[in-house]
Amino acid sequence: MTSPMISAPVRMTVEPRPSMDVVATMQAPVTPMPAMTSNTDMPETPSRQEVQSALLAVRRGVQECMGRGGRVPVRVTVSGRTGRVMTATVQDAYFARQPTGGCIARAVRQARFPRFSQERLVVVYPYEF
Repeated sequence: MTSPMISAPVRMTVEPRPSMDVVATMQAPVTPMPAMTSNTDMPETPSRQEVQSALLAVRRGVQECMGRGGRVPVRVTVSGRTGRVMTATVQDAYFARQPTGGCIARAVRQARFPRFSQERLVVVYPYEF
């Protein structure tokens, strides 16, 4: 069995800290982490390969939501402190309005990334089937 090929580029950006009212509306639960002694042991952001690996790990769940072939870009915000997905938003207008969009977002929120020193990382990842 061959690995799925990624044909589209992955865009990664680091965004500034959101205001408190935005933090309160985040969809993924936030669990307190013990204070870290130093961020110097962690990379600034995950590598491209680590990002692709984390998002490919939930590909089957995304595909089950779609049920058919297609392409859907998902905007993912990851916490550097925990490596957990804070938000996942379907960027396709059609899928975003359908129950399929919510299913895809829930599937992508299951992804886990290695922890990193930046506060957060934003990635737009195109799932293609």
